[in-house]
Amino acid sequence: MQAISVGSEGKSAKLAKNNAVNVTAVDAKRDAVLAGGIALRAMAKDGKFANGDDDADVSNAIKGVAVSAVIKALDTIDNRSKKDNRYRARECSGSDEN
Repeated sequence: MQAISVGSEGKSAKLAKNNAVNVTAVDAKRDAVLAGGIALRAMAKDGKFANGDDDADVSNAIKGVAVSAVIKALDTIDNRSKKDNRYRARECSGSDEN
């Protein structure tokens, strides 16, 4: 245990400084804001989807685009989190493998 944590540059010190909570909390907050912005942009005033008339096809298309954009943003967040976790595991183990 002592060999791992020797000095301020030991592997446990790296883990403490660059843990997933510190990094992904910032990224997750920014990504959540982006996903929310995408969803809100697809909507107009009064909580109604942007649509010039009552054409259900147009409304459904706009809803589909908004849902697709949010799903893609959340998928990006999930992938980034997994990549960050693999990177941190490599950093702590001293391995250079992907």
